[in-house]
Parts: sequence; structure tokens; C-alpha cells
Amino acid sequence: MSTKRLSQRAYARHRNCSLATVQRAIASGKITLSGDGTIDPAKADRQWSQATDPDRALEAAIRNPDGDEKLDPVMLRDVQAIRRTRHRRLDVQAERAEMDLADEKANLIDANAAAEHFDVLAAEVTDAWRAWPRRVAPEMAAELGVDPDKFLAILEPMAHELLERIAHKPGRGREIIDRIVAEERRERKRR
Repeated sequence: MSTKRLSQRAYARHRNCSLATVQRAIASGKITLSGDGTIDPAKADRQWSQATDPDRALEAAIRNPDGDEKLDPVMLRDVQAIRRTRHRRLDVQAERAEMDLADEKANLIDANAAAEHFDVLAAEVTDAWRAWPRRVAPEMAAELGVDPDKFLAILEPMAHELLERIAHKPGRGREIIDRIVAEERRERKRR
């Protein structure tokens, strides 16, 4: 069956698109020209659809041998089954990606909040250590049988010296949190 061939401009009107769109389709191989440079609209429409929709390409591959546009009913069921399977697979992949993202979000910690919490905790520990010599010096001095004031005078500078060596410095908590977060990321990558 012979159809009237169209110029590129006429085919653009037929497709209700711009001449540039038709020219891009020709340049990309989406549609082909006849030997004389014209376009068979029925053939070009099929090519366009096949190149645009992967399911159409599958349908075109199983068309009846006599070339009519009806699909063999058995083959049509197969195409529909393939489409359903493809969509189910895509749905499962999307669901897995959502679950992975939710897991990652659940495992994340707010580094700023953790550093702030660390700073508060460090301040509490520091305060407790500073108060410790005055609290325990009388008991320890009594057990040792020494003067509590002298004992405190010796114990307090030692405790403060220890604090100075291990004291929280600004930003140190953040360094520790960053190190912990980096270790957790490395561990997650290994899994």
C-alpha cells in the first residue's frame, strides 16, 4: 500500500511539531528519509513511536507477518506480561532504594548536636573533677591520719594538673565526633 510522501515541513505539520524537531529526529536516526528525501508518514510515525517508547519497539517486533497493524493476541499477552514484570521490577528497585535511604537517614547523627552534647558532658565531668579533691580530702586524710588541710593542699593541685592534661579544649569534641562519624562511614562501606 503506497502512501503519499511528505516534505520535512509537511511532516512537521502532520506530527504537530516544529521543523527543527523533525530535523533532529532525522539527524539522530529516529526516522529515515526515502531515497528522494521525502518522508513516508506512516513509516516515519512507526519509527518515531518505536524509538520513543521501548514497549512499542517490542510490539513492532512481534507484529503479524502480513504487516497489518494488529498484534497477534498470544504475543500481545506476552508483551503485557513483560510490561507488568518490568514495572514490578522497577517498583521493587524503587522500594529498595527508599528503604536504603531510610536506613541511612536513621543511622545518621547530627554532628553539631553530638558535639554540643559532648561539650556539655565534658563540662560536667570537669566540674565534678574540680570538686572531687575538696569532697574526698577530709575522708582520705582521716584514714591516713594526716592533717586534712595539708592533704587538700597536696591533692588539689594534682587533680587540677590532671584536669589540665585531659581537659576539654574548644573544638576537641567536634574532632572526636568527626572521627567517630568517619569510622561509621568506613564501616558502612565495608558492609
